[in-house]
Amino acid sequence: MHTHRARVAIAAIAVCLVAAGVRFPRLGAWSFASDEVASILEANSLLGGQPVSDDPITRLPRMTPLGVVAHGLSFQTFGRDEFAARLPAAIAGVLLCGLAVVGLWPALGGWVATATGLLIALNHGFVYYSQYNRYYSLGSLLTGGCILAGLAAVRRRSVGWMAVAAVLATAAMSNHLLSVGLFPGLIAAALLAPAMSWRDRARLAAIVIIIGCGVAAVGVLYLAPLAQGWNAGVDWGYSIPHAIAGGINQLGVPTALLGALGAVLLLAARHPLRWFWAVWAGGWLASLIVFPRVLAFHPGYSFLYLFGPVVLAGYAVGQVAEKLTAAGPGVVRGSLTAAVWVGVAALLDAPALVSHFMDGSRYDFRAGAQFVADHHQAGDTIAAVSVGNFSYYNPEFASARRLNPDRLLDGFGEVAAANRRCWVVVVGNRAPRHPDPQTWLNENCRLKASIRKTRFDYYDYLVEVYEFQPK
Repeated sequence: MHTHRARVAIAAIAVCLVAAGVRFPRLGAWSFASDEVASILEANSLLGGQPVSDDPITRLPRMTPLGVVAHGLSFQTFGRDEFAARLPAAIAGVLLCGLAVVGLWPALGGWVATATGLLIALNHGFVYYSQYNRYYSLGSLLTGGCILAGLAAVRRRSVGWMAVAAVLATAAMSNHLLSVGLFPGLIAAALLAPAMSWRDRARLAAIVIIIGCGVAAVGVLYLAPLAQGWNAGVDWGYSIPHAIAGGINQLGVPTALLGALGAVLLLAARHPLRWFWAVWAGGWLASLIVFPRVLAFHPGYSFLYLFGPVVLAGYAVGQVAEKLTAAGPGVVRGSLTAAVWVGVAALLDAPALVSHFMDGSRYDFRAGAQFVADHHQAGDTIAAVSVGNFSYYNPEFASARRLNPDRLLDGFGEVAAANRRCWVVVVGNRAPRHPDPQTWLNENCRLKASIRKTRFDYYDYLVEVYEFQPK
């Protein structure tokens, strides 16, 4: 017994060290991007007692207080620079890897548990959100804990463990409302539990339903008024095909292929837990299909459910490792061969991870803001996309003309009508910009700075600074 526990502890610690080794380096190197700055404003709103208004900055933290409080306490304790702000996400990302090893070992064995932990540790999507000042990494930790508690419940026929799972689902919802899918997932997992009477299945499902009804009451009475009109009119939502492609890319093509193999192996072996993992892998796929139909979607929302398909990938890797161990010429040599295979499989996503470390998978708003600050003169104006992110690094952007990336020509027309020197700051990628706005920039402006790091994958995060001079 002591030897078994020691193996689990050693494997979990080793996996956590690998995870920390790719999450903490350069944690503060990247500039804030996307909605990272919003996390600071939301924490200030909630912890500072700012009254609720129509501004999303005051509404969102009251709908999802857990993540806001966790980050806000970190801001107060460690500071608001990039490293300190991302510290809770990095810690949550490391803990998820260790939790996967400990939680999966009793049900699926050491090779599967270790392989899953390493796949999470070295997956570019998990690393990205572990270096991102938002609530997705904490949400993934809570989701993983919920699923593993549900796993313990169905294996042990334990109402107590299922209650823990439902409480963790509630906590996940208080971190991100789209974790609501955990409740139907737990109910389905209970009803499909292996080698269990329908009475026992009903008992497990009932505890989830009872706690879920309490959550639903809070949702109707408290959350619904706050969420009314949320993201109404936004134009960045993904289509279903785009969402599926984005989800697979976030998972990583090698991991997705291993996950498909794992699903086949589970079904072929008629594994007792095959329907349990079908629920959670299917839940991830369902999030990519359902969410885009009901809200403005981006892949971060499906990231919350990524644990299920990664476990399937870990199962495929672990099954091969077990075959190598059994087939090797001696236990030690077979185990070494299996360990090498697990390491190689975990590194299949390395090209995407290396690309991530080129630029943090985000635009360098800090460098763009600094360039404008170095060249801006009295009387100059600024027109920019992502004004909030640029403003964090250069307060002069606070009065900038906001450019809508989908209607750049409208903003450019206003720049020309003002008839003043203007710094036009836009972002781009490897896809060519629409010819009409690009033609306007070429004919009316001079490109003064092009800020980018060349990546190995198809992504590109480009910040361009143009100088407009009135004729």
